[in-house]
Amino acid sequence: MWTDLAALRAALANIELTRDYRGVGWPVVGKFKAEGGGTGRHVIPIACTTSSGLPNLRWARRMVEKMETLGRTTGYLFVNMRTERRAECSQYKKSIFDKLREIQVSNPELIEPECEIEEEFGMQRSFRRGFDTECRNRGVKEADINSMCRWQVEKARQGRSSARSMLDLYIDYRLAKDMLLRPSMAL
Repeated sequence: MWTDLAALRAALANIELTRDYRGVGWPVVGKFKAEGGGTGRHVIPIACTTSSGLPNLRWARRMVEKMETLGRTTGYLFVNMRTERRAECSQYKKSIFDKLREIQVSNPELIEPECEIEEEFGMQRSFRRGFDTECRNRGVKEADINSMCRWQVEKARQGRSSARSMLDLYIDYRLAKDMLLRPSMAL
């Protein structure tokens, strides 16, 4: 919900300029204490294409192209069209839960028939849980999984000073792209 549309457009342009098709730097705007405090930007590198064939670069391009046809090139990518403000996850809850119920019916080996979707799944934590679990199943190292959400170390400290190492504080995501892409590339 916090995706910066202009920064995503710039990331896609940089991919074309550099011909570096390993990953898309997904730009997120928000309050990330570990990224300098206050409101700032955080970039989550995501594999252009995962090992199972998910075409993330293609989807990012399509989203940007769709926004351009609507005359939108800046602001949040996900917007509540009625209020013209950043969309909330809750706006997508029904669609996502409907899709999960569809998966439950068509693939009961993935979601058991007795599972109560609304009780077992949340809009944010469930996706992170699924990502982390699948990464572990595919042998991705814990440090690589944690690198995807570097700001979470600060959040877990609940406002106390950071326990992050100097190495973690000074890693440049662009130069550490190979490491940061390992989790999403494995999926």
